[in-house]
Amino acid sequence: MPDIFISYARPQEDRAHRTAEVLRRLGYGVWRDDELPAHLPYADVIEERLRASRVVLVLWSAEAVKSQWVRAEADLARQAGTLVQMSLDGSPLPLPFNQIQCADLRGWSGTDDHAGWQKVLGSVRDLIEAPGIAAPTSIPMPRSTAEGRLLAVMAFDNLSNDPEMTYFSDGVSEEILQTIARMPDLKVVGRSSSFQFRGKDKALANVTAQLMTTHVLDGAVRRSGDRVRISASLVECQTQTSVWSGQFDRDLSDVFALQDEIAAAIAEALQLVFAPAAEPRKVDPKAYDYYLRARALAGAWATNAECIALLEQAVALSPDFGAAWASLALARALDARWSKEPGRFSTDREAALKAADRAEALDPSLGVSYVARSLLEGSGAYFAREALLQVALEAAPSDPEILKHASDFVGSVGRTRESFRLVARAHGIDPLNKIIANRHAGALAEIGMLLESYEAAEIGRGRWPDFDWFIASPLLISATLGDWAIADPLIALAKADGRGYLQAILGLVNDYRDPTPEAQARMLARGESQLAKGGSAELSQIMFIHRIGLADEAFDLLARSSFARIFTPEGRPPDSLFLTGIIFGAMGKDLRRDPRFVDLCDKLGLCDYWVSTGRWPDCEHEVATHYDLRARTLELVAARSLQDTSEKPTQGNGSGRPS
Repeated sequence: MPDIFISYARPQEDRAHRTAEVLRRLGYGVWRDDELPAHLPYADVIEERLRASRVVLVLWSAEAVKSQWVRAEADLARQAGTLVQMSLDGSPLPLPFNQIQCADLRGWSGTDDHAGWQKVLGSVRDLIEAPGIAAPTSIPMPRSTAEGRLLAVMAFDNLSNDPEMTYFSDGVSEEILQTIARMPDLKVVGRSSSFQFRGKDKALANVTAQLMTTHVLDGAVRRSGDRVRISASLVECQTQTSVWSGQFDRDLSDVFALQDEIAAAIAEALQLVFAPAAEPRKVDPKAYDYYLRARALAGAWATNAECIALLEQAVALSPDFGAAWASLALARALDARWSKEPGRFSTDREAALKAADRAEALDPSLGVSYVARSLLEGSGAYFAREALLQVALEAAPSDPEILKHASDFVGSVGRTRESFRLVARAHGIDPLNKIIANRHAGALAEIGMLLESYEAAEIGRGRWPDFDWFIASPLLISATLGDWAIADPLIALAKADGRGYLQAILGLVNDYRDPTPEAQARMLARGESQLAKGGSAELSQIMFIHRIGLADEAFDLLARSSFARIFTPEGRPPDSLFLTGIIFGAMGKDLRRDPRFVDLCDKLGLCDYWVSTGRWPDCEHEVATHYDLRARTLELVAARSLQDTSEKPTQGNGSGRPS
């Protein structure tokens, strides 16, 4: 269910849409009546959403005052203590609503710096984050800033004589971005979004329209040998006026002090506080060059080995280069996790941990090294992974990649709403990052906002036509739920695309549509094959078998599967790094309603995690009409505590229980 229900009169639909979009960018789930399912009675859906929402935001206007629907919705919220009011046109409110605080939003254009909007946000946060309402979390939720500023740091132009030096100007720009992002009171757009604008696309109006920024920092980089010249200017978007500009000539060995100097100038221009590094370390210019080359290659398995080689050269030349050590830790961790070569994991893991140790000794604020550590844990090491990601988020609360990793984790233990908020925050910071955009679309489906999820995927297909997950994800979800009006156009797209992965999904979708005995036999055979080959059926396969009508066979396969590998660092996770998140999403709905679902969770170590932390999965309430998930979990854990100690949970690796 959504966090916020928006009540409004039909003539203000555009204003309601704008309000919803701003709230979603801040990570809140929002519902309004444009999302009414065609097959359900209007009044039933409205009441269900009203009673389930933590906040009912009423958009008062002259038309809303006359609307019996708006007044009824507002009254229900008033009685439930969930009412937040904002006036769009200053019309007098009816009794008793004129006795309740109402924010004045006349003239509001959707920006964060409007006093009335800040009042609304304050009330929303108080209600959603009040004790006893919000689920307890261990990974902190970043808040929107009081200042409401959103800065985009552009890819500075390369003015060096060599056009191949673009990697250098991009790298310098990214380092400046990361330095500025350390300011707690300023939101900074992620690199993969702001760096997409180059040449004529850097026009201020274009950047502002697509990223909704309040400020833009742009500039140019010229390198000559070991000297660098950087010119930069900060522009306020609404008035299109320059707030600050400067030019700097430095030796590359002083590049980190230069980054701090630019960040301090930005902070002063925006009247913010920036704490520079206590003792900016000098770096060998060649090491810095290796580091920037590696950063330009980072993130792809095909180039990971080259990235590692460059970073190793960087730290060899500058052993005190903390950022290079942190990047090396992550690259080595990915190498360890992705490599399929037998016997390599332990060696790669040890090398990654040594790099992380060195990075943290030099600079404990480098959150990426803690992400590297989390990737080196077994996927079932829930306690250890959560603790590491918490440290990473505390170090870099606005890093979109860290937010995404944190979102993946909390989704894997069943906290789908918290997972959505984290990835929505990442998406708001880095809206043009296709990986995060796809994860955000999926997270919308996981919290029941299916129409918005499909719409987000459609936007993604238009923006990134070569990224097939914007076809695959909504196709799997809609077919699993039997929503063929959505699935059929996606089936046509998948057939036209021709890529192998999509064709495999089409086979699954056809079996869902026509679950013949032959289709069921094929599905079950795939699960048996996985069991014979790896000791367990994949989680997705168990879910698919259950969905196609073979519930007993699915749980028989589960009973014969061992998931022991997820409790050791070297064990490859079932399915993907998302691990158990798949069973808590939209596609796992039928599986979760089967009381035997708790047995699956127990085998995955989740029951021990839930009981130990007191943080229960969101689906506890979803399945309440079918069985008591909490009671069943406590029963299983208590029964096991009476068994021989050799069968008790293994805590040494921070996991639940190997099975």
